[in-house]
Amino acid sequence: MGLQRHYRLGLFSDVTINMEFKAHKLILSSQSGYFYNFFSKPKNNTTNVVTHIYGNSQAVQSMISFKYGVRYKPDVNHDPAAAALVHIDTYALAEEYQVDGLKELAKFKFDTLVFSLRRFDGSFVRVITEVYESANASVLTDREFQKTVAEVAYENLDELRDLPDFCGASTRFPKFRADLGQYGASGPREFRYICQYCSRLWVSERAMKDNRTDRCDCPKYRKSLM
Repeated sequence: MGLQRHYRLGLFSDVTINMEFKAHKLILSSQSGYFYNFFSKPKNNTTNVVTHIYGNSQAVQSMISFKYGVRYKPDVNHDPAAAALVHIDTYALAEEYQVDGLKELAKFKFDTLVFSLRRFDGSFVRVITEVYESANASVLTDREFQKTVAEVAYENLDELRDLPDFCGASTRFPKFRADLGQYGASGPREFRYICQYCSRLWVSERAMKDNRTDRCDCPKYRKSLM
């Protein structure tokens, strides 16, 4: 609780990131090889300003929050696609700035969100574009994001194939089209789900919307059905 209180109130903060986030050199350096090396240089240790962190401001906030033991949650007004993009950007920052544990957390949050989607529209295509966009090289070093998106897209092809944006994405990204083909050639379709309440993962041979008995049996989920 002490670290979280210092973080929320900015108490005794002694370093400023270019997006005006207050932080502490000791906290940043102790959990990141990048920041340890950065503040080991006399000039940087004197100015106490980090001027070259770029990207989604919420992802930067997530990275700093993680260092203080604060659970990060994107503020995106119930927009699943926007939240997914924050998780992707958070993963990229964690990779670039060598933040142990944050990559795994961001990927887990991404998977939990994407596998729990129940409505697919143009916003999901935004996620496909972000994951398969070649310009996003830092994320493309990890194929797991692409595999997750392709798997979810394949499981919901009946709903997605009528979207013009989805057809455009299939044409624009040959790797995405190839990934869809791989799932199609792998045999009978399986549907993977992650419970938004207890994070349990399970596999069903039928789509959840057609088979309610395959859903999670945790108390919180059961209560949500009442």
